[in-house]
Amino acid sequence: MRMPLVPASVLASLVEHLSEAILITDPEMRITHYLGDSARIYGWEAEEVLGRSLRADFPLAFPDGDGEDFAASLERLEQARVVMRCQRKDGAWLDLDVVATPLRDDAGRHTGWISVGRDVTGQFRALTELRASHDVLTDMVVGVDDGFWLWHIPSGAARFSQRWAAMLGHDLASLTPHVDTWTRHVHPDDLPQAFKALDDHTQGRASSYQCEYRVQHTSGAWLWVLDRGRVVERDATGPPVRVAGALTDITARKEMEHTHTSFSHGICPECLRTHYPEYPQ
Repeated sequence: MRMPLVPASVLASLVEHLSEAILITDPEMRITHYLGDSARIYGWEAEEVLGRSLRADFPLAFPDGDGEDFAASLERLEQARVVMRCQRKDGAWLDLDVVATPLRDDAGRHTGWISVGRDVTGQFRALTELRASHDVLTDMVVGVDDGFWLWHIPSGAARFSQRWAAMLGHDLASLTPHVDTWTRHVHPDDLPQAFKALDDHTQGRASSYQCEYRVQHTSGAWLWVLDRGRVVERDATGPPVRVAGALTDITARKEMEHTHTSFSHGICPECLRTHYPEYPQ
């Protein structure tokens, strides 16, 4: 049994409520229909784009090799899919997952294209952050017991790993994902030097961020930590956008250093060398 046709008005309503950008073009890639969520995604209104060439009038960029494969499929009048970069009206670049399908009339003649674009900018940004953070932590030889963090400088938003939270006696869900969570735990006397070390790195005066300071555990105890990090993203003009790093508990080392200092101060240096040659001088 043949299914009844869906009324055109119903189809139009469905299309306009889709979250993807839908473009229909003629065989020369001139835009004839601007549907779905196109206006929000691209930033252009329909009257600004209808009749314009998708190839010639809108900046597009492709990953290495993908553009050639995509173009070759179009030349063969085949359905093609690619993740491309497209520039919005406001100048911002988007990552779009695009599927282009050839349109044909009843006689099989090619009449144009319909392309559906899904905005995947957020997913690509998260993947880029993850890869960059992984590279930074690999370079720093981070241990399994270290706590990971990621800081978005313009907004102050921050991410902490479960280990980072546990080091301070917290459950991760109880922490506010903001840099203020970190500053509230740092000893007030140590906060200026931590900020200076961060500023030295983000402003290019140091190749990486590194600082030893005290943080307060939920028990009230003060722990010594080594904090290391590096800028993993900058904007187009140079200022840092994101910093990633890791926190290492060095309390035991600090206590040993303190014990050594107290012990050695109570014994004359000559006696220390004579009777305890194996002890660090």
